[in-house]
Amino acid sequence: MEVVNGSYYFYQLFSYSLQPNASEKALASRLLVPNHSSKAPVDGLTAAEELHLQKTSQYNQQMRNELFGSSPKGSSSNGMRQRSKNKDDSTEDYEVILKHHEDMQGKIAEEMLSMAHTLKHNSLMASRIIKEDNKVLGDSIRAADVNTDKLRVESDRLAVHAHKSCSWWIWIMLALVCATFVWMVLFIKLNPKPRL
Repeated sequence: MEVVNGSYYFYQLFSYSLQPNASEKALASRLLVPNHSSKAPVDGLTAAEELHLQKTSQYNQQMRNELFGSSPKGSSSNGMRQRSKNKDDSTEDYEVILKHHEDMQGKIAEEMLSMAHTLKHNSLMASRIIKEDNKVLGDSIRAADVNTDKLRVESDRLAVHAHKSCSWWIWIMLALVCATFVWMVLFIKLNPKPRL
């Protein structure tokens, strides 16, 4: 439901009253709900709510008249005459009814044709979008594969480099430890402990 306030509500109510038949007017009026104000009158209904109720009941009455074929002017709202009981006019009534049904079938056929064109257009657009998405997805997969291969090559190179540098550092540290040990032995031998 669409809750609206102020002049926009009245504008929408007026635009809904221009709908072609009473059922669409009633549906639109049910979807349009006036905004409930905190300054509600004592009786509980604001002017907008009261107008909404009046219009809703008016549209419901019009739908009833269309459904049961009764009209205040004696003719139906779709422009067709009511059937007369006179037998002389029966062929004319049948022709009018046939013409009306042919017109309705023509309109329905036109609507179905336009819907088919719209559906075809939408399916072509969806197909094109899906093809473009598949192409982008394929490019992304290929780029990911290339990046994975490059990452594997670089990680192998890094492992070889890390192994080389690690082995050199181990030899250097071992040589330093040996040199320190020899230096300590020579230092102890060359500098004897003083006697007291």
